[in-house]
Amino acid sequence: YAVADILRLEANRPYQLVYSKTALTAVAGRPRATTIRVRNWSPLDLTLALGGSGPEGWQVTPAQATVEAPALSDIAFDVAITPPADARRGSYDVRVVSNHADREDTGFIAVLPVNLLDALVPLTPDVAEWQRPELEERSRIRQSSKFAVYAAEGEEIAISISNIRVTHYEDTLTWRLLGPSMELVEEGSIPVDEAAEVSHIAEAAGTWYLEVVPKQGSADVAFENRAVAEVATEQDPLQLFCSHIERHFYVPAGSAGFRLGARDGGPTETARFVITSPTGRVAFEADGNYNGAQLDVQVQPDEAGKAWSIRVEPEQDIAFWLAGDVLAYLSTAAERMLIRSGD
Repeated sequence: YAVADILRLEANRPYQLVYSKTALTAVAGRPRATTIRVRNWSPLDLTLALGGSGPEGWQVTPAQATVEAPALSDIAFDVAITPPADARRGSYDVRVVSNHADREDTGFIAVLPVNLLDALVPLTPDVAEWQRPELEERSRIRQSSKFAVYAAEGEEIAISISNIRVTHYEDTLTWRLLGPSMELVEEGSIPVDEAAEVSHIAEAAGTWYLEVVPKQGSADVAFENRAVAEVATEQDPLQLFCSHIERHFYVPAGSAGFRLGARDGGPTETARFVITSPTGRVAFEADGNYNGAQLDVQVQPDEAGKAWSIRVEPEQDIAFWLAGDVLAYLSTAAERMLIRSGD
């Protein structure tokens, strides 16, 4: 057969960029790679020019300036996304542009959502002794949660994870250890009523992340490392099961306030929150149900740039987070706290 001089396609372009709509998680100042596929559904070989853009200071760089897309096939290319070191935690969009012709109206734009985490360092770099939490002081995690641990180059990251049964549920727990640029380092699974030890020698200094997903079961997680925090952001809330905990977190200099958000597990699953400033002032207290609304917490001028505390007492399931001008990383002791690099 012969290809006609005029070809009618089902779309207004002879190809498509195929990419995940799920937000990519990145860390300020660290490169993060992702992959995009070109789906060429035309009978012609195409050469696509590639480019990228993002918010001010971001670098969005395809691995090559052009990509050859053979007819009626898929081909992939990589993109490096590097936020600036001083970028703030939040949700962002970056763009990757391709074009098979010389006109602007023939370009294809892929909009990639990015969840950005702060670049974290220990509040206190060197501590000889620190208070290790007792079993009842550790968080019992349900559904999923994320932990941040700062490790020096060559330091062992040592973690114990237990999959604890909840009523009749027998879900297998999964976990992932992510490197300082959110790259996958190790992963595994733990059957119900069993435990596992995770050990990894840090190849580079930085903040590493542990994702734990017990689903309908629950998890107990213990770190031997000092500089450790539970992530409690809007994108990654801390999800507790029957855990009464007290945690420490940092409010940066210049903050005039932040917000507490929470969502309970049902009408009978209430929770009590108490947030205390470094002066001893109770800045927030509530006891009841929570539907995901974010509640204001005021910061006085002499309370910013210091460590605060939060006490959480749920009846059963509670997911909560801190938002606004606050570091949403919760530690069992002030000596373990993580803060944003540069604060």
